[in-house]
Amino acid sequence: FGTVWRWTPDDGFRAGMMSTDIPSRDSRHASSLLRSEAFTVTRQTRISVLTRGGVGSKASVKGQRDVVDGLALSAGDGFLGVALRDAVNGTWVASKRRSSVGEGDAGDQDLAFGPEELAPHIGRTVTVDLVDTFAGPYGWLSVHGFSLTGACREEGFFAGAQLGNESHHKSKAQKNETPESKSFCYDGTYMSWSGIRSFFQTSLGTNWVWIPDNGFHAGLMSTNVPLRDERHAKSVLRSEPFVVQTRTRISVLTRGGTGAMKSVSGEVARLVGVSDGHGFLGIALRDVLNNIWISGKRRSSIGEGKQSEEELSFEHDDLAPHVGQVVTVDLVDSYSGPYGWMSVLQADIQGACTDPEHLPRQARRTDDLQVQSRQSTTKTKSPHPATRHILDQVLMRGYPTGSMFCFAFIRPVGHEPALLSLQHAEGSSIFGCNEYAIYSNLLLDIAPGVRTQVINVTTRCDTSKSSRMDAWVVLWHRIAADGRYQLHSWIVKAQPNAVFVPTRLRHALKKAQLRTSDELYVNSCRPRLQGPLTVLSQKATKRLSEGVSRCAQRLVRGPCDLSNDSFVETCLLKVLRVHQTNRTPVTTQGTCHAPQGWRSCRPSWVVAFHPFDTLLGYHECWANAMS
Repeated sequence: FGTVWRWTPDDGFRAGMMSTDIPSRDSRHASSLLRSEAFTVTRQTRISVLTRGGVGSKASVKGQRDVVDGLALSAGDGFLGVALRDAVNGTWVASKRRSSVGEGDAGDQDLAFGPEELAPHIGRTVTVDLVDTFAGPYGWLSVHGFSLTGACREEGFFAGAQLGNESHHKSKAQKNETPESKSFCYDGTYMSWSGIRSFFQTSLGTNWVWIPDNGFHAGLMSTNVPLRDERHAKSVLRSEPFVVQTRTRISVLTRGGTGAMKSVSGEVARLVGVSDGHGFLGIALRDVLNNIWISGKRRSSIGEGKQSEEELSFEHDDLAPHVGQVVTVDLVDSYSGPYGWMSVLQADIQGACTDPEHLPRQARRTDDLQVQSRQSTTKTKSPHPATRHILDQVLMRGYPTGSMFCFAFIRPVGHEPALLSLQHAEGSSIFGCNEYAIYSNLLLDIAPGVRTQVINVTTRCDTSKSSRMDAWVVLWHRIAADGRYQLHSWIVKAQPNAVFVPTRLRHALKKAQLRTSDELYVNSCRPRLQGPLTVLSQKATKRLSEGVSRCAQRLVRGPCDLSNDSFVETCLLKVLRVHQTNRTPVTTQGTCHAPQGWRSCRPSWVVAFHPFDTLLGYHECWANAMS
């Protein structure tokens, strides 16, 4: 809450997740905290957090209610340290203040809650909060390691727990019908960080940061203040998807610049790379099923403070052609230059009705519908009867011919989750397909609103446990059970470390004149199907999911006998007799007849480059491919 905690590599002075950016470290900033998941204290619970930073002035926050939401600025009498928060009533029940100041390792301090301190709280549902409300010399806090034992999270423990600041934030919004209410419609005026974020739940590209009104900047801002006129990642703040009704009206109060592009209407709603002088600043209406911006409103005024405030709205007449469509409202910043930023101070929403149980399944992209524990228990009304037949029509529309469902299976440890997070920010790999999914054997948060889907398998080759082949069998059974592939022409499994360009694959498949109605798979590297990409037609996917168990019995001699690509190719070709095509080789790697200098990622005909295991290497390859 408050500021965006950023990772700072150890430079001999600062290190770890830091409560402010470096230029603002000793200046006044939004009061801030970094909060853990809620868990239940047991007799085995031990908590220890390794920190750097200053000491603050306040000795303790024990007994105080948590009111840190980014609205107030830090001050000279603030607190720097760790606090234990009762998740039910929002009160800090224990705290540890930092007491040492120094640079580098000399400033390290371990803040710990031991058995005696935690004994009074056994059975209590709590969170661990890193708190920074102090401004002054060394007015920052960072964490670069922690030890946690016996923090047990089980569904039964959370019946009465507020997992966030919901109870406090709810009173901040005016006339809000929040997702916790029984109503399924957003009707009201949404203000403050929590109010705006209750509707605009997904940020893509940059982290939209809450800036208290300082006479110039204010509201939820697309960049942090030091970067406001510099090049930054192209960015979108996206609402929940909802069905447009005849009474729907959207109005957003903004500050910032104007941008150069007048409209994004008709553009694919995917921003890749960094902002430039030709970009757009404004709001856009996005068709969820086709991922196209169907209307846009550009900012047209520049000024400081309230002089630059401008209301961008979609009125009833603007929305009339889109009644019945499933849409999102996107705040878009793809511009860099003077006043190269945008912020939202207030949103007036009427008739934005959303109900995950009744939205069309095609609209349920992982980055659109937030998977939150509080929503899983929310009782919602059914959609208005007038929209039922409209939803049925939307369900029948489906995706266009040639559409792709892309997925990845990742290990929960190592570099793969971080690579997926980078791909989400850049819009690369599976996130550039018509629909995507991520599978793992643990529930992981990849990006805001993007989580893995859990399958109960092991990712290791271990003769004493389930084999790795069991993972492939369970994975393809899960693909079939989810049924998403049936809405698409092509199904693509991508390795997390493959720099995959979906638009090139779509073009290559179309150019090869492959019939989507055929039962076939694509050799992604002559003369064999290669691991970075597995490309199947819809019918081949159905055949594979039905016969994968038979293939495992006939082909696999041991738990580590075949990799996924070898297993799938042998299964399709020798057991299931599915046709293969060599018309479109699509991947480049060292073992795939790669041209000289392929690691530069500049050949424009290549669909996927592999492998790139580091974030920097992946980013540079993607940037070169896009250039």
